[in-house]
Amino acid sequence: MSLLPDLGDRNLRHQANSTRCANTSENRDRIASRGFVPDFFTPARKKIRKIPFQFCPDRRRWLSSGRNNQISNKMETRVNVLEKGQNGLKPVFALGAYLKKSSIERQLLELVDYRISQVNGCAYCMDMHAKDARASGETEQRLYAISAWREMSIYTDREKAALTWAEAVNKNHVPAEIFEAVKPHLSDEELIDLTLAVSNLNTWNKLNIALTPMKPGSYTVGQFG
Repeated sequence: MSLLPDLGDRNLRHQANSTRCANTSENRDRIASRGFVPDFFTPARKKIRKIPFQFCPDRRRWLSSGRNNQISNKMETRVNVLEKGQNGLKPVFALGAYLKKSSIERQLLELVDYRISQVNGCAYCMDMHAKDARASGETEQRLYAISAWREMSIYTDREKAALTWAEAVNKNHVPAEIFEAVKPHLSDEELIDLTLAVSNLNTWNKLNIALTPMKPGSYTVGQFG
């Protein structure tokens, strides 16, 4: 076994350490010309992984072009749901028409729909229900603060009860204490309608997230009746 130092490995470690404080374009170009990037998540004694990369100076980090550039932010329609799914969507539209006649006020339903769409990450539905909520008299402040509704006094006890129930139903976890907490503010019929509203909204959230039939931001108030 040789007692001589491994100069090649030492040089690699030196190059890896030097990139951590590389502030000049000269250093970046020098490292880039070698075709490798240091792996900061492994001990320095390990050899450097050779992976394709591009340098992002504004964020001062190394980005793997093979991993970070594969996903595009551009959303394109995968399936025209309104055209191809007319038969299957008939009962969905029918349920939506029923909920519009529910004893639950329209503004509250829109607030619930907006919040659940936010939780589920549906961009199109968030835009849609934010616009419909404004059209029904909702304020900008209450829409902006909806993610912190539990701590805000701008929402009524009835609204907080509806949001509590809706979020619990959306998570498929409705313990007895939640039922007891919302019962003074919502009738049995309203709890049924609110549960149906969350179920109906989940259908649209999943369709829009999975099939992207419509471009987020394209909705106009009254578009679907």
